[in-house]
Amino acid sequence: MNQKIKLYRCRGYLFCNYELLKLSITIIAKKCDVAKSTIWVWLRKFNIRIRTISEAKKGKNHPNYGKTGEKHPNYGKHWFWSEESKDKMRGENNPTWKGDDVKNINKEAIHNRIRKVKPKPKVCDICHQEADKEGRTKLVLSNIKDHNYTLNPDDYQWIHQYSCHLGYDWTPKRKKEYGIEMKTIRLLKKEKRN
Repeated sequence: MNQKIKLYRCRGYLFCNYELLKLSITIIAKKCDVAKSTIWVWLRKFNIRIRTISEAKKGKNHPNYGKTGEKHPNYGKHWFWSEESKDKMRGENNPTWKGDDVKNINKEAIHNRIRKVKPKPKVCDICHQEADKEGRTKLVLSNIKDHNYTLNPDDYQWIHQYSCHLGYDWTPKRKKEYGIEMKTIRLLKKEKRN
């Protein structure tokens, strides 16, 4: 036992095992019954260059590489929720259920719920055209009731993102709140395009 402990203190032993035989620090540590950090410290003391991680793993594949079908360790270990279990966790029984109270749900989640119920049409609900004045066709979901969010799909409309949405949202009341005139907004939009 004492012989094994003293082996790692010999420069020649470490050099032969680590450099010539290309054994890892872990294997040498097991041979000597010491910790990996001990071998690492003695390699540093003897100025033996320690391999980088990429050098140590070079040319070695993952243990499961090439194993398919029954040879793969995870073969047959997959499981799925049964329909009965899925039904038990739907709606209010789901642990992440926020309820129908709009105060508990963020704006994005409300819009996602409305998108499921109210599909996107081909034309804008305000101008009834497929493309806006600039030729853009992107439609976004907009709230009709002055940003008072509800879960009623009839309180939302699909409109063009820039031309119709800005014109609809920036009512005189909202202009006063923000102190911005529509002319200023239009000028800013033109500057961004140029």
